[in-house]
Amino acid sequence: MEYRKTGGSVPVIFEPIVHLLNGIELLESQGWELVGVVERSVDSTNSKECCLVAFLRRP
Repeated sequence: MEYRKTGGSVPVIFEPIVHLLNGIELLESQGWELVGVVERSVDSTNSKECCLVAFLRRP
C-alpha cells in the first residue's frame, strides 16, 4: 500500500476516491443522481487491484 503524497495534500491511496467523487459532483450538477458506489477487488497474477464504480441515474 502506498502512502506517498500526490501534488496536493491527498495520499495516493485516496486518489481514485477523490477522482470518483469529483466525477459524481460534476454529473450531479448536470441532473444525474447517485444511486450507489461499489468497490470491486480484481486479482491479477502480479498484484491485487481495486476498482470503484459509481451508479447514477437521470430522474
